[in-house]
Amino acid sequence: AINQRDFGQAAELSRRALQNLPTELGAIRSVVNLNLGDAYAEQGAFDDAADAFRDAFDAAQLSGNYTVQAVIIGSLGRLYLGQGRLYQAESILQQALLVEKDMLSRGGPPLLAAGKPLAFLTGIYVEWNQLDTAAQLGARAVDYCRKWGHVEHMMDAYVPMIHLRHAQGDEQGCLDMLDQAQALVKDAERTVRLTGDDRAKARLTMLRRSASLAEVHLHLKRRELDFVERWLARADAAQDPALPDCTYVVDNVRAPYWLLRGKLDQAIPLLERLIQTSRETGWMRREIDELVLLACAEQMSGDGPTARATLEQALALAEPEGYVRVFVDKGELLRGLLAELAVRPARVAPAYLEQLLGAFPPPRQGTSANEARADLVEPLTEREKQILRLLAADRTYPDIAAELYLSLNTVKTHMKRLYAKLGVDSRMAAVEKAKTTGLIINGTMQDH
Repeated sequence: AINQRDFGQAAELSRRALQNLPTELGAIRSVVNLNLGDAYAEQGAFDDAADAFRDAFDAAQLSGNYTVQAVIIGSLGRLYLGQGRLYQAESILQQALLVEKDMLSRGGPPLLAAGKPLAFLTGIYVEWNQLDTAAQLGARAVDYCRKWGHVEHMMDAYVPMIHLRHAQGDEQGCLDMLDQAQALVKDAERTVRLTGDDRAKARLTMLRRSASLAEVHLHLKRRELDFVERWLARADAAQDPALPDCTYVVDNVRAPYWLLRGKLDQAIPLLERLIQTSRETGWMRREIDELVLLACAEQMSGDGPTARATLEQALALAEPEGYVRVFVDKGELLRGLLAELAVRPARVAPAYLEQLLGAFPPPRQGTSANEARADLVEPLTEREKQILRLLAADRTYPDIAAELYLSLNTVKTHMKRLYAKLGVDSRMAAVEKAKTTGLIINGTMQDH
């Protein structure tokens, strides 16, 4: 039932099994409680899930099964991580290292199942922007999960490493990790072709979706929006089994995509709905990210006071847990908003604002607020730059079409995209925006 994502049935079967299993069968009870916790977590019953995971851990301890103990610690830590409770998650996940230490003290080998909690620890330290510590934990997680050979947890190890390499500015390392994640999918596809096993098929679906989400979020961070547009089209058409079938998950890709496209009238109401859903279901980690994106959208729309109020909501949730990257990854526009809060009366501790501002890379020389906005929105294509240069030279649309060998309709289509990216609604405003942001200096297009 778990493999078929029938979590209600999985929970019911697990409860029945526990009613009939004698307490002395601790090893079996620990696994059943682990499945029960997973089913509850997927249904959003977080307290019940935590109780089931704790019961599973107690039973595994009594049976002396170190491997199951480490897996359960990973599941409980992931539960707290999804709820945004980073410090509680980190405390739980660190227990896996104590379990391994106990195992080693008894003459046992390294506890390879600790790779799962190590993977989630890596993600926490990336979020805290403690990248050196994250790199050490991540390398160990990948090593352990590879040696263990558990493909789901190998995927768990690769995904935070993708985020780490991006945060480090190591784009090739980032792509290498993504390639390794996708290699797991290919191996699973071969297994399904050879065996046709139902469990292998369920595992393949999970791996495909994890790799697909990691890939599309990487393209979002890299502002490669044509890929994201195709991904969303496939998700909307339900044509690809590799894509998630949950509207909420897909919309958490759609909202930043619309924001980066400059489609604020679509992004803002979607983000407001997503925030409400995250708040009602207890996914605080997602709520923080959605609030930050909404603040960006409101700032881009020219509503500074509302943007600052929304950002204060995000900071109030994020500060107790030490979130950093969720702000830093949004770029220069967010730096500007945080800087505005730092010099105004705010409900956020000045030390936290100072920490966040210090985590941003050094600003480009001469960066302005308008340029920061352009930094968030999709960069101009070469064709759009050509058209903008000709607009600045006071050429008419027919002149531009003739010079660039385009139809008049194609020029108008480019113009609509250009206006959206610059946040303007006229050619005069587009030229003025290009000059004030440094896109055009002395009549010459700059390479931004």
